[in-house]
Amino acid sequence: MSNEEPPYFRYKRVTSLPERFFTTDPISASFLSEEYAIFGTHSGMLLITTSTTFKTLKIFKGHTASVLDIDFDGQTFAAASMDGTILIGDINQLDNITKYDFKRPLHAVSLQKPYSKTKSFYSGGKAGDLVYTTRNWLNQRTDEVLFRGNCITMIKYGNDRLIWCDSAGIYLKNLSSGQLLKLKAPVEMEKSELYWPKLDWSDDKALTIGWFNSMWKIDVAEMKVTWSDTSTDYLIASIATYSDGILILNYTSKTDGEYYPPDLILIDQNGDEIVNDELPIREYENLNVNDYGLLRTQKSWLLICPNDAVSIEPLWIGDRINWYVQREEFKKAWELGESMNPYQRLDIGLKEWKKNKDVEFFKKLLNGLNNLEYSNHLVNELNVIYSKYVSAEMLPSKPYSGEKQIDPKYYDQVLNELLYKQEYDQFVHYLHQWDHTLFSVGDICSHMGDILESEDVPVLRDAYISLSLELEEPENCVKHYIALKDPQLLEFLDSHHLLDRHFQELPLIIYFGVPPKKLEENVEILINNVHEILPQRIIKLFKDNQMDHVNYIYLNKLRKVDPLKVKDFEDEIVSLFAKFNKEELFDFLQVHSKYSIENAIRICENNQCYKELVYLLSKVGENKKALILIIDKMNDPGRAIEFVQSVNEKNLWDFLLDYSMNKPEFVKELLMNVGKLVDPIPVVSRIPVNVKIDGLKGALIDITRNVTLDKKIYDLVMDIISDEYMSISEALRKLKMMGYIVDKEELELVRSDMNHTYIKLREENTEKFGKEEDILGAKWDGDLNNKMGHKSFLQYKIM
Repeated sequence: MSNEEPPYFRYKRVTSLPERFFTTDPISASFLSEEYAIFGTHSGMLLITTSTTFKTLKIFKGHTASVLDIDFDGQTFAAASMDGTILIGDINQLDNITKYDFKRPLHAVSLQKPYSKTKSFYSGGKAGDLVYTTRNWLNQRTDEVLFRGNCITMIKYGNDRLIWCDSAGIYLKNLSSGQLLKLKAPVEMEKSELYWPKLDWSDDKALTIGWFNSMWKIDVAEMKVTWSDTSTDYLIASIATYSDGILILNYTSKTDGEYYPPDLILIDQNGDEIVNDELPIREYENLNVNDYGLLRTQKSWLLICPNDAVSIEPLWIGDRINWYVQREEFKKAWELGESMNPYQRLDIGLKEWKKNKDVEFFKKLLNGLNNLEYSNHLVNELNVIYSKYVSAEMLPSKPYSGEKQIDPKYYDQVLNELLYKQEYDQFVHYLHQWDHTLFSVGDICSHMGDILESEDVPVLRDAYISLSLELEEPENCVKHYIALKDPQLLEFLDSHHLLDRHFQELPLIIYFGVPPKKLEENVEILINNVHEILPQRIIKLFKDNQMDHVNYIYLNKLRKVDPLKVKDFEDEIVSLFAKFNKEELFDFLQVHSKYSIENAIRICENNQCYKELVYLLSKVGENKKALILIIDKMNDPGRAIEFVQSVNEKNLWDFLLDYSMNKPEFVKELLMNVGKLVDPIPVVSRIPVNVKIDGLKGALIDITRNVTLDKKIYDLVMDIISDEYMSISEALRKLKMMGYIVDKEELELVRSDMNHTYIKLREENTEKFGKEEDILGAKWDGDLNNKMGHKSFLQYKIM
């Protein structure tokens, strides 16, 4: 095998341009776009051609001296000349050209794109001024000097960025923000006018610059240098990017009296040379570094200079493959061919196999087969190969487009071997990878089913289900879905109309995918099939399997969808609501009437549904039981009063008053409703003496204020107050009549202060000794007898 490698580039001289532009009137400037090529000569001529065939569209005399720069935005072109003028023209109206005279030699021009909208351009030259030219609102030309320096040798505009060069360096400016990036001129360069910078701005985001012996890569958006090499061994006549590398046109100076043609050099990201080709340029001895230009086309470059034009085409992958094939280096050609036509690649691979009989290579070759269309002869040849040696990785995953196909028995053989070896993951991998027309689906599925009868292999079950569906045998899938506990099984049964056939298995299936939301979805499926499977069957099935929760969800949803369907199940709904949804039970009992009240009462009693039980008892006339329930179980005085008021029976009022008098909260509520709902006399007359009632004082005051009372009410209230007074006073009298042992200090205190009454009380095993006003809250100076009884004092404090 040869170690020779194919070239990277193919060079071809361009002969379609007029010969005079390489002899009597050499090209001095050029621009190449996707559609047009524009050339300027040293005599001031302009040539416009197509960019692919270089067919001449127009030749005219535009300037009186050398054209040094050309720019084009796809519609408008501009040309700058040593004669100090700039021509602006529309490529579609070549007879309408505008000339601007700056009266000084111009080296560079750049349109502010698109010119049709901006009517502006930048220019510069020998004078060192960077001039921005535009038209004002009166359509008059205005010039603005943006920069003053030395001789301007290059200007380019794009994407709101302006780049220009003078002898001090290269400047890149963000026109919106004003940010400026400066690259210093190469240190070893003596005369900048002899070495003009070259750049490649084919990518909006990246800019590559070459100047003398220096190179830079710039991130245009971030306005920063991303890579540079300022001391190369090259004298850069032109520069371009290629793939991840840089293409350099290297000018070779006269050495030892000898002239040498320029070199085309390709360097990689590390700066290493990959290509170094000497270019066959005519009469290169008379050219200097500024005479060369490297213009990019869609798939190649055009090297243009005063004496010659050469097309530089990269050898694409197909060209390199052909280069190897011509030298019968088939393996290298095949290895390069991953992106090539698969038919050609297989053909090259088979040639390599026939040449060297390398089995390992043959495996790689066949592993790359895909959907190929081949002759019967080639397929027969592959079948012969498979008859001697076959493995899964050798078989193509898709059928050929031709009539002849690989024999399915080889696929069946491989799949059955994988099943036999229990390599189930591999088996499933190829089952998914291979087109199912390549093997016998029915036979393979049957073999899988036999294995699953005795083994539990989830990955195999999934594959079996897929094949069974492909064979339109959904019934065979059900038991495997059950084995997998697949949460989508109920949907599967529904979509294939198998719900009724597997009705008895619903209690098992319904809980696949346990989350509550999934259970709701499963029940929804049963409701959607209510005409196929009647509610009676569903309710009985789940009730027999102690699955009341499912029945609750089912009936609750069904009654909202079709209330008539649940009219015979109201007793069942009452029971389920009492167990799972007490919040809706009361409303249900009020709205519906088909349920058994006796059964509902029993259910509510068992489930402590007191609100509902009150409603049911009142419905059957058991008002006293209902009232006892409100008082004893619900402990709701307000509800009790409302209930009695709604019934409006005197004996029920009496029962409420008598039954609740030992319950302070109820007494308080009754007192608060005196005059509104409650007759005050029966309430006040029944209040027991020894029951402590919070807020009694306030309630009694409200009664005297808010209710128009007769004398009987006042007497009743006064009796309560008097009884309370006397009870407290009696206790106080007993305390006062009791004797106490007073220690010496306490006795001295009393003797020293005869103006106050001192009291000694026994509270929780501690004796409290203090002034009357500190203990009782006030000093009473009234009648001594009343003071001893404290009746007047207490009456004053309470009232």
